[in-house]
Amino acid sequence: MKRVETMKDPVSLFIDKRDIVRSARVAYIAILGISLCLLAQPANAQIDAWRDIVEENIKINTQIKQAVADTISLCKEIETKKENNARLQVRLDSIKNEIKSCKDYISRDRKNSLKRSNDSLRMVIDQLNNEKSVTDSVAQDKRKKLVAINKELGDMDEYADIQKEREYEQEMAIIERKYSQIKDVQLSKLHEKTRKYRGKSFYAENLARIDAAKRNRELFVRAVNALNNPYNRVLVEGLREEIGVLLQTESDDASKGIFKLSEEQFPEMDTLDIKLSRFVRGTIELKDLVSRINDNEDIKRYREAGDYVQCLRAMRAILYPSDEEGVYIHERYFEMIPYLKKMLDNYRKELQKNPIKYPTPTERIILNLAE
Repeated sequence: MKRVETMKDPVSLFIDKRDIVRSARVAYIAILGISLCLLAQPANAQIDAWRDIVEENIKINTQIKQAVADTISLCKEIETKKENNARLQVRLDSIKNEIKSCKDYISRDRKNSLKRSNDSLRMVIDQLNNEKSVTDSVAQDKRKKLVAINKELGDMDEYADIQKEREYEQEMAIIERKYSQIKDVQLSKLHEKTRKYRGKSFYAENLARIDAAKRNRELFVRAVNALNNPYNRVLVEGLREEIGVLLQTESDDASKGIFKLSEEQFPEMDTLDIKLSRFVRGTIELKDLVSRINDNEDIKRYREAGDYVQCLRAMRAILYPSDEEGVYIHERYFEMIPYLKKMLDNYRKELQKNPIKYPTPTERIILNLAE
């Protein structure tokens, strides 16, 4: 530790006490000299001058005492500060030594800590490298499996495409059904699905088959509607002509969009044609039935008599025949043609309700049917 030198007497740093006494003596001699000079002056003047000198001397002594007191106080303060500085210097040196020791300790401890951290990091790096090697190996195996899976998926996609085509072929079987079992929406969906197979060998032909099925289905619907409405000669003859073409087609011609009817469709369309062919004759037979009711002598008599029971009994033989010819007519015309059957059923109900009053509303319609 650096030695602190001892400070000299604080008063000697600024003013010596003997110098102060010497200065006082000089002042006294000066005053004495002045006093002697004053003795040569008149009495009143000497008194005034003397009083001034005394007052001035008192003021100077007071100032000297104050200066000495201030000087001594300042010296003591300086001494005190120097002692404080010495203690601070000692503390500062101690702190420097502590800092140096701490630096040495921290340096050693930091070095050891860094070494431990470095060793720990090396262990972690080695562990991560080992894990990376394992992960790379696993990843390589996964990639191999992925390649195999992709290959299998490719095979599965190919299989799926084949499966979809098989399902599509099954859906195409819809167009082979009876037209009464096919819905227009099914054909529309099948048409849209077929467009997805553009480029396939069956694409063009299947589209043509679906279009033909749509036309035939539309023809079927028009024919059914015709049988459920009053006979229209022009309409019925036109429908029969179109159906006849289908019934006579014996082979397919995809380029022309011509395809023969399936085994289910042929008898359905053939039956439809038969019904249309019997429509006009059935209309005539229904009119004849109404005429036989109105022209029957027994029925006329019962109507005139207002005999409901006997009138109905006489009508039953005509409305519900049991003889061979009557049964044949009913089965051949009225049971096969929906519109004629509806008219006959309505006519029977009206007569059952009131056999006396005629003509009934349905009777008027029947008698006005075109032939």
